Parts: sequence; structure tokens; C-alpha cells
Amino acid sequence: MYLYNFIYKLSKCPYIFIIYSVYIWIIKIIVVLLPANLIIIFIMDKKSKDELTQLGLESYYQTLGRGERGKLLLYVAADLGMSYPSVQGKFKGSQRFSIAELRALGPIISQELWRK
Repeated sequence: MYLYNFIYKLSKCPYIFIIYSVYIWIIKIIVVLLPANLIIIFIMDKKSKDELTQLGLESYYQTLGRGERGKLLLYVAADLGMSYPSVQGKFKGSQRFSIAELRALGPIISQELWRK
């Protein structure tokens, strides 16, 4: 009975089909596009955090004096098992640190282990 009344009301108002189709498209947008946008925002946020870390290391390196830069590069190269030119290029920004390297550099920089 309810379905019959609903169909009867729909047949009396021709604009209800337009409203219904707009409603369906709004639901599709909310269900499909909103989660996709949230995933993209999450990925972009993660990338920007990694870039800030890279930029932070570059700016930290630039604030050091020439002798301190050499000590830092030698310590990091020995600790991470990398070549000196690779570490130097990564701190200067011509190369990128990997996520594992960024995690390993965290305590070295924050606790200033390379100064000891």
C-alpha cells in the first residue's frame, strides 16, 4: 500500500524524478568521491611531512659551520654505512633521504650524537 501511494505521488509531480536523480548523484558523490579525496589528502599530508623533514635537515645542515658540517657528514656516513659524497648530496638537497635514513637520523640530530 505504501509503495502504491509513493508511486502515485511520483506520477503527479513530474519534477520529483529530477529531484530523485539529483539525490542519487549526491549520494554517489558522497559514497565514492569523498573517501577517495580523504585518501588523497592523507597521502599528500604524509608526503608533506616527509618533505618538511628533508627540508629541516637541509636547513639544519646550512646553519652549521664548515667544521661542524664535516664532523656531521663523517659521523652519518660511518653510522649509516654510506659514502661521504652521498651523505653530502643528501644534506645539500640534490638527493633525497629514504624513510629509513630519516628515522635513523632522528636521534643523531636531536641528541647531537655526532658532536660527541
